[in-house]
Amino acid sequence: MAGLSEGSPMSRTWKIVLAVLAVAVLLAAAYAWSMSRRLQTTVVPNVSPSLSPQSSVSPAAGDVSSCGLTPTTTTGPYYISGTPQLTGGNLNYTSLPGTPMKISGYVYGSVDNTKPLNNAIIEIWQADNSGRYHPQAQGAANQFSSDQLALRGYVTTDAKGYYEFTSIFPAEYEGRVRHVHTRASATGYTPVVTQMITYLAGDKVTPQQDNIASELPACNMLKFTDTGGVRTSAFDFHLAGQ
Repeated sequence: MAGLSEGSPMSRTWKIVLAVLAVAVLLAAAYAWSMSRRLQTTVVPNVSPSLSPQSSVSPAAGDVSSCGLTPTTTTGPYYISGTPQLTGGNLNYTSLPGTPMKISGYVYGSVDNTKPLNNAIIEIWQADNSGRYHPQAQGAANQFSSDQLALRGYVTTDAKGYYEFTSIFPAEYEGRVRHVHTRASATGYTPVVTQMITYLAGDKVTPQQDNIASELPACNMLKFTDTGGVRTSAFDFHLAGQ
């Protein structure tokens, strides 16, 4: 600066100030470059805008993309093989008393909803509204008379993988929350036996008190809404290829 000798104290002070400013500018430039590189390489999770990661809150009925493959449970002591195909999807073909319900959904051959399976078979069996199975036995359907069989049968999926059936709410019984047994199968895929948990608010047995239901994900906990006087819900199956 004019008027200052090179070796004067003021000259040395200005040199120090300028050096500090130069270092600050270099550091700011380096930080900006580092942040731009980080933004370019950050991977953004591929999450559908309509879905949040799986949590303790049950997803909307029929929306089980986040649950992966359908979990397997025990068939229980009252599985009957070879039961008939349901007419019009009516599981309560013997007109047992109870509160009507309707369950529908899709069968997929993938962990997501990209591969619907045509002509998949869904076997269904459940207790009546007093907690009794018809029959309270296991074996093949041809071992029993037609009047011994009730609340048992199967439905198939259409070209879009869609299925539906109507029934009555099963009762809760000792140690078990309300539930419906199912077995889904399709050519080229591993069959899966699982349970739809049909718990209703106010029931004596909750899913947390049930040794089987407590091990199932939120997707198996059906949520019902009233549609034309009938309680309806949805459940999708996701099968693994063989």
